[in-house]
Amino acid sequence: MTANTYEALVATIETLHREGVEWALLGKGTNVLVSDAGFSGCVVALGRDFQHTTFGPDGKVTAGAAVILSRLVAQT
Repeated sequence: MTANTYEALVATIETLHREGVEWALLGKGTNVLVSDAGFSGCVVALGRDFQHTTFGPDGKVTAGAAVILSRLVAQT
């Protein structure tokens, strides 16, 4: 399932917790390894609101967990 907003993410995690379902978060999946045994819970992919990138006046770059790595590299 994909959570496109912070509110959707919070509601999803609350529901999964209440139902006793294990969960894991996934950004865009760069450098992710998954066991051949799989995962018996719910994987929550981060969507639209987690794709932000900001560039501060001091040169600091902040990127959301769902930013595509190649796009971030090109922007920086």
